[in-house]
Amino acid sequence: MNPTIANPYDSTAALIAELRTAGLQQHADELQLALDTGSSGTRIFMALRWQLEEMQKHELPESVREQTRFLGAYFSKALEMDT
Repeated sequence: MNPTIANPYDSTAALIAELRTAGLQQHADELQLALDTGSSGTRIFMALRWQLEEMQKHELPESVREQTRFLGAYFSKALEMDT
């Protein structure tokens, strides 16, 4: 996995697609909803970070778990820099 994310929204879309491929439609739908209903900036990062943290509590394929950890860390860092 790349150490940086050029576009976190593209990376999140890729994660959503992988969740659907893995048969985890509910997680994909919840993450898509967080992306679709969040406003720009801090609010959407907070919604996505929360959803990623929730997903990590469940059994996920290792590739999906790795992506959720990475994106979660990215969004946490983005929130820290915003404050």
